[in-house]
Amino acid sequence: MSFAVFGVFLLLVLFGSLRWLVPTLVAFAVLVPFTEGLVVAGIDLKYIRLLSLAGLVRLIAMGRFSLELNQVDRVYLFWVLSGFAVFMLANLNGSSFVYRAGMAFDGLVLWALARWALNADWYGVAVRAFTVALVLVSISVAAELYSGSNVLGAIGQPDALWRDGKARLYAAFDHPILMGSFFAAVLPLVLGLWVTQKISKISALVAGALTVMIVLSTSSSGPIAAMAVGVLAFAGFKLKSWVYPGLIALVLIAGVLHFLVMEQSVWLLLGRLDLTGSSTGYHRYWLIEQTVNHFNEWFLVGTRDISHWNVWANDVTSMYVLQAITGGLVVLVAFFWMCWKLFVRLENTESVDPIALPPVLQWGLFCSFLTQLASFMSVAYWGQTLVLFGFWVALYSSLPRQRTAQPQQQSRPAVVGSSPKFQRPAVSPRSLG
Repeated sequence: MSFAVFGVFLLLVLFGSLRWLVPTLVAFAVLVPFTEGLVVAGIDLKYIRLLSLAGLVRLIAMGRFSLELNQVDRVYLFWVLSGFAVFMLANLNGSSFVYRAGMAFDGLVLWALARWALNADWYGVAVRAFTVALVLVSISVAAELYSGSNVLGAIGQPDALWRDGKARLYAAFDHPILMGSFFAAVLPLVLGLWVTQKISKISALVAGALTVMIVLSTSSSGPIAAMAVGVLAFAGFKLKSWVYPGLIALVLIAGVLHFLVMEQSVWLLLGRLDLTGSSTGYHRYWLIEQTVNHFNEWFLVGTRDISHWNVWANDVTSMYVLQAITGGLVVLVAFFWMCWKLFVRLENTESVDPIALPPVLQWGLFCSFLTQLASFMSVAYWGQTLVLFGFWVALYSSLPRQRTAQPQQQSRPAVVGSSPKFQRPAVSPRSLG
């Protein structure tokens, strides 16, 4: 069944409208489990990888593909490629090369296609992509809430997970927290589109309600807390000038708590976060604590064995910790560098065209990014979520830039008795429409 769905989407990618190329790939990523694919000569060819590659080949064959990289793009590329290089230094074998090359491919191809598409039509691509994602996933979630079984079981996805008597839905994603983290970041963007009237009030209400339903259906504290961070941050738009002072104050408060007030580490507060009654916050605290305590084991090229850290099931449930143990200090710093570049780019309203992208909508994107930073504390992206993260980065880095004003030509001195000359304004055919 999954192969038939792949065939339909392949036809759409190869012969459909280029305006729908990236939204089609996003739709497939949220509809078909990442595990589905073909195995050829020992190489695992995931369907989403084949579709992305087909889209890239089509654009190159048409002579339409081109990229103009900015600072965020370069840092993102450095993070992805340095992760591949360091992992290979620590694991010089063929299977490691295939595994890490696949991860690098996941992070690069949809990102590159999205950068190309968003440069041409930022609003159109963004709205179409998130609309199809919301519709497809909300239908799956609503059907499972009603019937008790995952409607995507026909293409290889099992039913919901259960913990402490609560169902944790995840549609076609690899884990409930991954699905919840993706859609938690969508809500601030929906709020920004609503306030700026880029979409109607009814559309915004429906999209917001569906987003909240999806996040709550995961029964996971991490996505719910991240969604709350995004909504509260969006409500503070009038206080956006306090972003940097607030960030400095937060760091100082955390430092005081860690070194002067609390007997244990400040990240123990994560262990006390429980919004569902069955949270595993203590596991996340202990994971960070052990990562700090074993710095000497991973700082060079990471570590492949954390069994002696006494971490539950060796489960790495933090995007930050994952960078450390798989890539060492270089990759961890590269990841923080990328996050900082995105933070600065999204917060800086002076360099963004306010007509093309109103400040409120830019603030919504900024709050969306904050939800992801919060989610990184409780989950490490993998599978289709890593592919979709490339789309997020492209969305954040493709903001329409403020154009430098052209210096006005010096006017000739007026001549007494002469009548002023008026120059006819240039009119384009499009403006007449």
